[in-house]
Amino acid sequence: MKLTEQQAELFRQWDRCDIGMGFHFKGLCEITKKSREEIAPIVRELAGLGYLEFKRGCWTDDGEMYGSAYVLTDAGRTALAQGGGE
Repeated sequence: MKLTEQQAELFRQWDRCDIGMGFHFKGLCEITKKSREEIAPIVRELAGLGYLEFKRGCWTDDGEMYGSAYVLTDAGRTALAQGGGE
């Protein structure tokens, strides 16, 4: 599936994530310098394609709970390995 330029740009943020790892909206806003209003619909579109999955009860690498996040799926990892859906 060919992604739009905005989808591909945002999706590349998950390139450094393992399957099951991801970002919450606040983290994506800080990384991309974009607003939640800009990011949320794009993330939900990527989830609709099966590349990301919404998970509750996520943990940091330090073992601290940080809430919900959109995490990378197997299909997402495959898409990133093939050029990020571009």
